[in-house]
Amino acid sequence: MTRPRILLVEDMELNRDLVVQLLEDEYDIVQAEDGLEGVRLAKESKPDLILMDLSLPGIDGWQATFRIKQDPELASIPIVALTAHAMTGDEEHALQAGCDGFLTKPIDENALFAVLRERLAKRKDAAGAGPSCPGKPTVLVVDDNEDNLAQLSEELSEHFAVSLARSGKEALDLCARTLPDVVILDVAMPGMDGLETCQRISAARATADVMVLFCSARADSASVVAALEVGGSDYITRPYSSVELVARVRAAIRMKRAREDLKRQIQGALMPTSSPHDPLHKVWDRRFLFERLEEEARRVRMSHGRPLASILLGVDGDDPMRETLGPQGFDSLIRDLATLVLSHCHDDDLVSRYGDAELLVLLPDVSAARAQELAEELRDRIHVHPFVVGERCVHVTVSLGVAYSDARAASAIGRVVQAADVALYLSRGMGPLRVRVFQA
Repeated sequence: MTRPRILLVEDMELNRDLVVQLLEDEYDIVQAEDGLEGVRLAKESKPDLILMDLSLPGIDGWQATFRIKQDPELASIPIVALTAHAMTGDEEHALQAGCDGFLTKPIDENALFAVLRERLAKRKDAAGAGPSCPGKPTVLVVDDNEDNLAQLSEELSEHFAVSLARSGKEALDLCARTLPDVVILDVAMPGMDGLETCQRISAARATADVMVLFCSARADSASVVAALEVGGSDYITRPYSSVELVARVRAAIRMKRAREDLKRQIQGALMPTSSPHDPLHKVWDRRFLFERLEEEARRVRMSHGRPLASILLGVDGDDPMRETLGPQGFDSLIRDLATLVLSHCHDDDLVSRYGDAELLVLLPDVSAARAQELAEELRDRIHVHPFVVGERCVHVTVSLGVAYSDARAASAIGRVVQAADVALYLSRGMGPLRVRVFQA
């Protein structure tokens, strides 16, 4: 029987040896000595659980946890903070970063084993209801056409744990039992069609957070609007690019994770301050971002549609840059980058953190052409700007994803952010200094 694999991220050799001695009889242990190595080994070894020290060289445990949880292929791996930090608020900050548990040093052996067994049992239960693909986000594909099912399964299985359903009724049953991250639905199916299936998924409390993407040969605007109005988060038409399909699913998963983080923050009162500004970058945090999106949605309902665009900006080569500058130096760089972006925006625009090295610009009443023009201006301005970190002059390039919507449906508001995520993903695949535009 295969033993569970634990990734231990700890820079102190004495602490690593102690944990290994405690766990090696029951678990296989993979060891990392700093945050960057921890992120790399999480990708390579796909552990069943991660024990994360918070005080680490390179990038600290909070940053390492955040980056692991932002990767759709790693997000389901439970992370337990194991640290000497016991200051007020440390546990809340660790949970906010994405940790699933928190233990303090010196290590309580009984507490350690209790947490490990509880978290591993929950993960096993969640995986047991679906396909066995540890660490992969889960996708349920629903189509009555066997050829479509086979094609989608082949295109997605490398990146996600895929389950299949051949009717709306079967999809509802599987969705309730397995709680996938994403459901991909055909519109036209016999019996219960895709629209009714989506409506039922969105209406049920247990499955309301599941992201639904429609994949259909119907390309008319009425079908698209109908799909979004019943709760669909995205709509892709056949024929499609497999790269685009994977990117859209990844974007849906990131949006789902962000909403789950927000829900945890609200329910557990985990926000460290009541201010909607991020304390590091002086821009809006994710909680305020989603509140602003809801505000825009209400305006759409009142005004019967108004244009909205977004730009998602990602720093190229952020991993080696962070390693070279160190955590504090990299934070200083992102702060200066946010200040530069803000200087190019109007008062009605919104600049928000979106990822570890990403900024989102929300542009109400801005056309697609103007949004692309602004993205290119930001790219060029950042490219020539002399960012000074300590005694270093740092050259920065960015890739940008642009998305826009005519906002005929209020549900399209969330899609404009998700589409920008897809556009950035595709832009980065083209190389640095690229701008990619998508219609939401």
